[in-house]
Amino acid sequence: MPEIGPEHPTTFRHELVAPIFRKLRGRESCAVVGAASMGKSRLIHFVLRPDVQRHYLGEAYTQTLLACVDCNRLVSFTPWALHELILTALVEGCGEHPALADQRAQFNQLREQAIITRNELLAQRHVELALRMLCKEQSWQVGLLLDEFDAAYRTLPPQALASLRALRDMNKYQLSFVLFLRDQPMHIRPPDEAEGFYELVSRSVLGLQPYTEEDARRIATQILARRSHELPGVNQTVIPELLHLSGGHPGLLVALIDALVEDRPLGEPWPDWAARQPKIDEECRKLWEGLREEERQALYQVTHAMAPAQGERDSLLLKGLLKPTEGETPALFSPLFQRYAVARAPISAGGLHVDAASGMVWVNGQQTADLTDKEFQLLAFLFAREGEICTVEQLIEHLYPGQERFNVNDSAIAQLVKRIRDKIEPGATQYRHLLNVRGRGYRLVVDAP
Repeated sequence: MPEIGPEHPTTFRHELVAPIFRKLRGRESCAVVGAASMGKSRLIHFVLRPDVQRHYLGEAYTQTLLACVDCNRLVSFTPWALHELILTALVEGCGEHPALADQRAQFNQLREQAIITRNELLAQRHVELALRMLCKEQSWQVGLLLDEFDAAYRTLPPQALASLRALRDMNKYQLSFVLFLRDQPMHIRPPDEAEGFYELVSRSVLGLQPYTEEDARRIATQILARRSHELPGVNQTVIPELLHLSGGHPGLLVALIDALVEDRPLGEPWPDWAARQPKIDEECRKLWEGLREEERQALYQVTHAMAPAQGERDSLLLKGLLKPTEGETPALFSPLFQRYAVARAPISAGGLHVDAASGMVWVNGQQTADLTDKEFQLLAFLFAREGEICTVEQLIEHLYPGQERFNVNDSAIAQLVKRIRDKIEPGATQYRHLLNVRGRGYRLVVDAP
């Protein structure tokens, strides 16, 4: 991706890029976890730059192929779609290596066959063949960068993830995966549902944190150049204020600059000016809502001088949303985000709460047993329509939007409802939240008596 303004030196994001390449050189896989708008796409583009790969890989660069598998491009969360996208990524990656021109043509033929036939097994075998040609027959090291992998990891059938583990085992020490996620894998999907694949990255989770001061300064200068905007005293006064307010968070930094171009804080204290900017509030909202509810509660506790749970504290430190201090309680990374977090109320102790961002459910302040994808979809659908009676037909249409819905009957929905009830109210003799309205459908009562 061409940069406008000063190009990032090979030391950009060194605190994270160096460990990623150490994993790749060691033929290991890893996960990179970062909160919303933390600059994952910019990081991936940087890692894919040839000069960066030469800098970190040395002579191994000539026999290493890094390919980005952007899961936003998945046409569906199916094994066929996953393998087709990997083939596409290999075709595109080979286009960046002159030495792989012949392989690119071969891989493109495999890809076209997979697309035309839409055959699940054929697509999987073509991926296996392509990687065997690279890794075993030509001794290339391959790194697949799985970007925006959260939804895919949560939703793909276990067998699809098992096939990724099988690919690695067939090409051991020559194939690595780097997952780019918003949360740690164990919080996205129960580890035992994808145990083999989970084991590849569970001990190697790296945090994508706010920019260092040096990188943040360079990014701010670059964004200003892209906007073709000059500000008097930008280096002496403006940029230091931007870095302090944003805490180095890429999204907040961009929002601050965009707001600054339109409305300078003439004589107004910077924090007061920032607090009334809609773009900054929106960026804080995206960051907040991208967190699990337990993480939000932990942030709320920190802002109110309470000690958060150790697990959530560690998760927020990994993401750089908390930073260590000399005392026992960490601090939030940005005064803007701290102000936002202070105003957020934690989950009430009573009632039922469904969090769409994390895929979790709480009853009376306690997290319930994990729900399957269909169970969660049904409960979330009712939660969004709290108190309304939803017919069985509505539920079937929502849960099974394709032709599959014609094979689903009332009994299947009733069984799904029963499994949900057993998880949100285990051992109950009379259910209080998910109610059956005889002859009409189901409704959800959040604050049950």
